[in-house]
Amino acid sequence: RSTTSITKFQLTVLMVLQQAGKQACLQILEGYNMKIYIAGKFTGNPNYKEQFAAAEKKLKAEGHQVINPTWKPEGLPYKQYIDMGLMELQQCDVIYLLSDWKDSKGARMEYIYALTVGLKERREKA
Repeated sequence: RSTTSITKFQLTVLMVLQQAGKQACLQILEGYNMKIYIAGKFTGNPNYKEQFAAAEKKLKAEGHQVINPTWKPEGLPYKQYIDMGLMELQQCDVIYLLSDWKDSKGARMEYIYALTVGLKERREKA
């Protein structure tokens, strides 16, 4: 009896390799374990921390690394929040747009940056 255990994901990959070959396996892996930045509205949104936390939980459950920008301390100048957010976004593969992102100047700017540098985009389903 083997003491090696494999995850369901690993088992799925092995099954796909057997059935469809390397190309199909690479297509599955392409969207797995990406670094994702969450963008949405902070200002004027009393529930922003809960909203971002729910998105973070969902994305982590999918196997991704998640950058949730709500960790920053309160009371900093607006420019400092923008600068820190852009530094975080630069490290990511994907921008995840919450449903209210268009109502935020900062999130719109993050979106333009992501488009400009070719990051993938995902959107929260409303």
